[in-house]
Amino acid sequence: LHVTEAGDISMIVKSLTHWFQVNVFQPGVFAELSAIMVTYLLALQIAKMLRQYFERNLQEENSPDKFELNPAWYSAIVKYFLWLLQLWLCQIIFRRIGIPSEILILAHSVVLALLVYRFARSYIKNTFCWRIVFGACLLIIVLQLSGLWTPAIHLLDNMSVNLGHIRISLLSTAKTALTFFVLWSAAHMIKLFIAFLLEFSTHMNYSDRRLIEGVVYFTLMVVVFLVTLASAGIHPATLAVTGGAAGFVVGLGLQKMGANLVSGIVLLIRKPVNQGDVILFEKGFGSISGFGLIKDIGLLYVHLYTRDGTEELIPNELFLTQKIVNASRRTGPMRLRIPFGIAYASDLHQAMALACEAAKNAERVLTTPEPVCRFIELGDSTVNLELRVWIDDPEHGVRNVKSSVLLAIWDIFNTNDIEFAFPQRDLHIKSAVPLEISGSKGD
Repeated sequence: LHVTEAGDISMIVKSLTHWFQVNVFQPGVFAELSAIMVTYLLALQIAKMLRQYFERNLQEENSPDKFELNPAWYSAIVKYFLWLLQLWLCQIIFRRIGIPSEILILAHSVVLALLVYRFARSYIKNTFCWRIVFGACLLIIVLQLSGLWTPAIHLLDNMSVNLGHIRISLLSTAKTALTFFVLWSAAHMIKLFIAFLLEFSTHMNYSDRRLIEGVVYFTLMVVVFLVTLASAGIHPATLAVTGGAAGFVVGLGLQKMGANLVSGIVLLIRKPVNQGDVILFEKGFGSISGFGLIKDIGLLYVHLYTRDGTEELIPNELFLTQKIVNASRRTGPMRLRIPFGIAYASDLHQAMALACEAAKNAERVLTTPEPVCRFIELGDSTVNLELRVWIDDPEHGVRNVKSSVLLAIWDIFNTNDIEFAFPQRDLHIKSAVPLEISGSKGD
């Protein structure tokens, strides 16, 4: 029995040894495995250096939370992307010199599936959706390892419909969607990297950095769109010839977007407003009015912080077509005009003096230059006055200063019997009509 078992084990060992000699211990196989290992180590080292570079710069930054770029996530994506790129180059080299590249093709597919999964995990917030992507990536890896990938490709290609001269298959649709998703994700990563580099450039201001970021990202998206069309078998010239009417309709629909895009470029070039500026605007400026702090300027929208604690997205076009006041672009204090009215029976000179006295005691109002009160006009029901005061910190709000000044005027006028006017109407009856009142004796 022991002799039989020993013979069986010896047979198994010889079979495994023969399999390894035929399938593994070959120069071509060693070359492919070595290429896979070397390319992985090289990609890993570059990703590690990139992560250290990001973390070192973020530690020196006072507010690192403003960056969208996460060093750990970004370096992991770069590692897979560089590994994928190097495997593709190795396939080309191996084919040129006549070395088999089946293992490299398998490794390339596996790394591509892992890269897609990484992208999906980062950009798809819905758990169910990214689990579907994970299952698809896992299925691709299993099909590659089991040798069923080619039959699966033929099956997907045969599942097609014909629309005239256009043939749409499940395979071509999947390829187009995958191409767009990977290229769009890569464009977003390039944008993040360029934004990170420009942020630490001491020779550029905020508007120049945002302009470069926007132009680069817009160019990348055009490239993504054209490459996606090419992968779908659609030539751009075809769209130019056959899509004239559709393009006209789409152009009308995107007219506002185009206006905002051009306005954003003008804002970033001319710089009438900048990040961190405090602006004052009138009613009709979007859905808000009053006061705002500019957080960010994009190609389509300006991100604005309001006194309500909300962040508003204001179309760029409004900054070129509506009246705004940039309170941060000033050479000294800022003057506020506060209108009010008093009754005709009140002492005008006393009221003007009391208003100036009340303004001097209000919080945040400067005493130099001194507040002044001007006689504006004789209104229908009021004597209209205007109190002019100066402040040097409009970024802390303007309406709160006006409110405190008006409240001080209210208190001091009530103390000194100065009457605030209100609308009054006198009714004059030209001709009287006799009024007859009739009723019973009991009423």
